[in-house]
Amino acid sequence: MEATMSMAEKGLLDQFDVFIFDWDGTLTQMHFLRKLNQMLNPSWRYKKRKTRLRLEAGGTEVHQIVHTKRRYEVEMRAMEFKNRLLIGMIELSLKFVKPHLQEYAKEVISTLYKRNKKIALLTDANPYRALRELSEERISNYFDVVVSGQEINALKPNPAGIDTVLYALNSHKNKDRAVYVCDMVDDVLAAKNAGVRACAVANGVESYERLSKARPWRLFSSMESLHDAL
Repeated sequence: MEATMSMAEKGLLDQFDVFIFDWDGTLTQMHFLRKLNQMLNPSWRYKKRKTRLRLEAGGTEVHQIVHTKRRYEVEMRAMEFKNRLLIGMIELSLKFVKPHLQEYAKEVISTLYKRNKKIALLTDANPYRALRELSEERISNYFDVVVSGQEINALKPNPAGIDTVLYALNSHKNKDRAVYVCDMVDDVLAAKNAGVRACAVANGVESYERLSKARPWRLFSSMESLHDAL
């Protein structure tokens, strides 16, 4: 966490060789997404609680292990479904709103580029829109790999997107040197599922409090504070 970081801790540039970024809400300013997410979350929490109560009805320890595994699989599928709904709303909204980069987003990417770090984009956004917006913001040349969860039919928190990026960069054997920079709880879970660190930035869809409960490896309040930690 940002508040408890040791002064002796190394900077992110020394700890990682691969930096994977989310797009909507992380590198781009899309404040309306937070409201959309808040609209979806109440019903999601109710469905998740209902699923948990149903799956936890078991007796023996073996049954409990099976139920826990099933509960995890059900909740992951449900979260992917929720993300599909959110993505649909995002794509519709972006027909009327043009996103812009977060403050210090370009400085972060530029710093990584100058240090010869591998930079990738993993997003659940429409791949053609993401590529167009990267070009419009004049930062497409910074990225070595761009992967969309829609292209591989695996939305976050499914770890397949992160795994795809790491294989494309030939970094799949060095996951401890990779970090996912993101702004949603589902992103943090995707990173954990893939076995990489998650740096959450609370200037996008999810609040600082919700992200904190997901227990990312590091949590920043803004891109500026992330830049300072490089």
